[in-house]
Amino acid sequence: MSEPQRDSFQISQGYDVVAPSPGKAYPILCSEWLYLKDKVKQISDPVDLYHTVGSACVGAALSTFITILSGGVQASAPTSEDTAQTAGIGLVVAWACFAVTGFCGFVCIFFAFEKRKVTHLRSADVVAHMDVIEQRFIEAGVEPLGPPNRRQPTSPQAGQAPVAGGSGR
Repeated sequence: MSEPQRDSFQISQGYDVVAPSPGKAYPILCSEWLYLKDKVKQISDPVDLYHTVGSACVGAALSTFITILSGGVQASAPTSEDTAQTAGIGLVVAWACFAVTGFCGFVCIFFAFEKRKVTHLRSADVVAHMDVIEQRFIEAGVEPLGPPNRRQPTSPQAGQAPVAGGSGR
């Protein structure tokens, strides 16, 4: 009698489903799994230097702009030959400070938002993959771990998730 082939089988729609390959896996308690998911969801950047520096630069640019508009910096008429070349330099310096600090501030704020998106996407990807792993067990008949937050196991066997990981990914 020949042994049936266990590598794959055909479904009527033409999908070739490959049987999972054996590999090493770690059993993990449901409470530990939920703890890990919560910690990954809480990942954040503690101090964002880009945002702080960007806000300071934009604030400096705005205060310089308000000073220019209110007439705090004016081009003075030359009084002697020495000041003829420096008569309008104060206004030029004020506009240069406004332009440089404004540009640097907006660039820093842009980088801060991009960095925040990348950090958020990384933790969201991990939680999404953890949900995929959970879904495999739910489809296999294991009771779901928690509503969105904390469903307690009802039986001794439900306290231990069958296996988390092991596909070698």
